Amino acid sequence: MNNKIFYAMNLINDEFVLETIPEFCKQSLKVRKYAGRMKYIAAIAAAMLILIITTSPALAKNFPFIGNVFTYIQERMDFAGKYSNYANGIGENAYSNGISVTISEAYCDGINLFISYQIQTEKPFSDYTKKEFLRTQLDYSASVLLNDYPNLKLDDFGVAGLEGQFIDEYTFIGAETYSLGGQEFPESFMLDISIYSWNLILEDMSEKRISGKWKFNIPVNINFSDIQTLEINETSAGHTIDKVVISPIMITIYSSYPDIYSGTVNYEVTAFSNLSDRNIVMQGIYDKTEGITRISRNSVGDALDIYAIDYSKLEGTGLEKYSQENIARHAIVHTKIELQ
Repeated sequence: MNNKIFYAMNLINDEFVLETIPEFCKQSLKVRKYAGRMKYIAAIAAAMLILIITTSPALAKNFPFIGNVFTYIQERMDFAGKYSNYANGIGENAYSNGISVTISEAYCDGINLFISYQIQTEKPFSDYTKKEFLRTQLDYSASVLLNDYPNLKLDDFGVAGLEGQFIDEYTFIGAETYSLGGQEFPESFMLDISIYSWNLILEDMSEKRISGKWKFNIPVNINFSDIQTLEINETSAGHTIDKVVISPIMITIYSSYPDIYSGTVNYEVTAFSNLSDRNIVMQGIYDKTEGITRISRNSVGDALDIYAIDYSKLEGTGLEKYSQENIARHAIVHTKIELQ
């Protein structure tokens, strides 16, 4: 499935996405379904960076992000948290075709893996294309493998490349997030990353490819600090909210359900925090009978309501249809958890 479809969907008010998908398209979707709720860099944070850049262009081109990318993005990205408190510094660099790439830090909580990057070019990114390109995302073609664990397949949740920010015409900083699709990462591993191109996402959703070869082999250790696993096992009509794993960065919800949703996008897990009256689910993957749903820890206060729903059963229209009150009324399974 083309990941750009989901990026485009995230630019639209997500409450109306399902209503606008023609029925024949819903039926043609594959069993493996992605659902995204991704939002991008806060305008205020971007403005602060732009102020620094415009007042000191020389500083901007050599901005000292190495080993500090998480520090700069942790308050500015939707899936952000206190990365810099838990990440391990990496600082490995590779150069090819006029582009220097540095892996700044890595953080693995056992369920999710976060890698931060700094990409610097010798000529402005705008020199590679005459078209405008997205300033909050940089796609790439790469092979990412866990050495000595050939059967563990990394999953990037259908997101196109790195999320972050072009802080000037020469520099992009951002991060990529991976999971193992429900499995847990080894306590320590070597991560082999081979990048073959950086791809600017153009305004028409096509890409401008900048080819090269950037290769890394980096050590990663799970940081077990401040991770909590809640066994939920709330079941109804064959649907179960199995467990919730809470890390400083991410809340990961595991669910299971009968094999009745093949070829549809009907099943999904939704969640509401005491901080918001809107569904705060960020990303989800729903396979044949198991789902993994992720929420930014920053978007949750001290309480979280989780619902497993069949979207085809919801009544009403517009925002009211996707309100917590309506979802609670039609939920198959519901659980509420308290967070510290």
